[in-house]
Amino acid sequence: MDIKKAYTIMGISEDASLNELEDRFLILIKREKTARENSSVQASENKIDLDQLNEAYSTLKNHLHGIEFPSENKSSSSPFKEKLDHIFYYYKFHMIGGIILILLASSVISTIIDRQIEKAQIEEQGPPALHVMFYGEFDSETETSLQSNFANLFPDWNHIKLEYIHSSKEPRSQQDYGTVVKNQVVMATSKPDIIIFDQYHYDGMVTLGSFVRLDELSTDIEEKIDESKLNFNQVEEDDRGYLYGVDITDSVVFDDLGMDGEKVAIIRKGSEKMDTALEFIKTTATQHN
Repeated sequence: MDIKKAYTIMGISEDASLNELEDRFLILIKREKTARENSSVQASENKIDLDQLNEAYSTLKNHLHGIEFPSENKSSSSPFKEKLDHIFYYYKFHMIGGIILILLASSVISTIIDRQIEKAQIEEQGPPALHVMFYGEFDSETETSLQSNFANLFPDWNHIKLEYIHSSKEPRSQQDYGTVVKNQVVMATSKPDIIIFDQYHYDGMVTLGSFVRLDELSTDIEEKIDESKLNFNQVEEDDRGYLYGVDITDSVVFDDLGMDGEKVAIIRKGSEKMDTALEFIKTTATQHN
């Protein structure tokens, strides 16, 4: 099609941009759609020839992209293909949005099913021997492997309930600080027996006075665990530093899991399983490669 004729059909000036061309094409398509839905307008002399409109649009689009065809008879695209291309172009965002919604719905349904299966499995196992919370920049994707490692290390125990609270080491936004406050509430209401922190969060939390003094709970813990793994700290009511946390980073339970960073275990004040929690710390701290 001749360039000037294409400009006339589209009803735009010859200095129009590609965006203006596309906007005009969309307006004309919508106008024709409305016209076809109205029987009285459909018979109007102003009815748009879609074949000519598509050809004019393609001609000008190629022209603006610097693509020239020597003859319209040599065009390799059939009218059907051009119409299909235009339909996809103007409805591609609807298609993409629909696909994204389907994927999101599938993901949500899959997550719900997985949680229900996990809940049913836990109920079949009975009450957990211990409730262990990971607090910090830990990845919950290792949970299945970690459960297996704990089962190997404590074969006589019922399952260990694992819980993860993700907390960034350096909050940068108001939302991050809000998450920190929310995490404090979750940690208080969840009531785990053991909390495993990275070193950064341990140092920040130990001064709150919510952890059990391990040297008070066990007289021989300092003898059984390497001194370099013992974390002594002084909280408000203390006259000096006491043992509150034990570094279990190199424990066999974390082998080949890709869980980088330090892991300091504490016992939460108020735990109803002090003896079991103490055994957990002693065993994980001393069983290493």
